[in-house]
Amino acid sequence: MAYRELVDEQGDTWTIWDTYPGAAQHVALASLQDGWLTFRCGDRLRRLVPAPTGWVEQSDARLRELLEAASPERLSPEIEDAEEPLPPDPG
Repeated sequence: MAYRELVDEQGDTWTIWDTYPGAAQHVALASLQDGWLTFRCGDRLRRLVPAPTGWVEQSDARLRELLEAASPERLSPEIEDAEEPLPPDPG
């Protein structure tokens, strides 16, 4: 799982990570089979499907474009209660 942070044009910091379901995982929606990017800033969550190849190496300007293209999502109770983003420490 790749992980980045991005400061948007309003000065808000977004945490970005990719998710790719494994062969053993059941994904209810076929559109999610190829993975997705999650953008999170506080209680705001966005998803971009599919995760663009090489997104982690993109410039901040390009990531801001991807953020704008991502669809707003509702937080599940588990995510809403979390103090920090859910991806594991990339180190």
